[in-house]
Amino acid sequence: MYSNKLAAINATKREQIKEYFNQVRNHVISLSGDYMIIDAMNQFKRAFRDVKKGKKNDDSKIFQYRSDLSNYYGGEYLARLNRNTKERRTIEQYFPSDDEAIILQYHYIANNLNPTGSKDNLEIASDGSQYSKVHSKYHPVIRDYQKRFGYYDIFLIDEQTGHIVYSVFKEADFATNLLTGPYQETNLAGVFKEVRYATDKEFVKLVDFDFFDPSYADPASFIASPIFDGERRIGVLVFQLPINKINRVMTGNGNWKKEGLAESGETYIVGSDYKCEMIPGFLLKNLASTLNYLKNLAQIKK
Repeated sequence: MYSNKLAAINATKREQIKEYFNQVRNHVISLSGDYMIIDAMNQFKRAFRDVKKGKKNDDSKIFQYRSDLSNYYGGEYLARLNRNTKERRTIEQYFPSDDEAIILQYHYIANNLNPTGSKDNLEIASDGSQYSKVHSKYHPVIRDYQKRFGYYDIFLIDEQTGHIVYSVFKEADFATNLLTGPYQETNLAGVFKEVRYATDKEFVKLVDFDFFDPSYADPASFIASPIFDGERRIGVLVFQLPINKINRVMTGNGNWKKEGLAESGETYIVGSDYKCEMIPGFLLKNLASTLNYLKNLAQIKK
């Protein structure tokens, strides 16, 4: 009797998860074919490639940007990241080498007065660049889409160079190169490489959750689709998926009892690598005590 009930719950959860990912798939296909996104992709690509041509971007200025950005990485980014990683990370592992990334990360991250987690509030930097004009035109619309549908981030990526020419959330991956840069081995780079040569306009690739350092080692999954202007492929659109959406489906938004799982029952998603693709319910139920236990354990090991 109880096994039949569990089988029914399992079937229901499976359908809910399938429905969620089918919705995400339709979103990324629809948005990648939207005329606004096609125009944005073309304009961001041109503006990104020309960003060094600005009057304020001579060698001395770029040297200053590099110094200020280095201070941000050392004092903000790595401080937060290292709280969530087993092995201590260093600035050499993540600092961008491209001048374009240095310039844009300075203006939209390091010199952005909004706190971490709210860098997306900046619509236009004060550098007077063509890039910032393009950003002020498209960022409010794409950001509204990201928030309205609950995605963690949205990326526009140059399919030829591998540069992330735009992101909503402005984390450390913004403006970096997914072919040669510090995140070339991440699942974001993996999904981009799978899609960059796609010939089908409705091609979609989804990759499993993995720890993603630009998001301070939080788990992240990505789904991507190519962007075509007519028959010409011009870029790749990527959504970063939040793990909390999966958690809400699998835990019934925290209502285990109402779903017939009593006090200790749980449902899990396990990937092809046998890793759990969600935060287990027993951790969510006792999150404060679990975090305290882990902190105490870390102190003992020290």
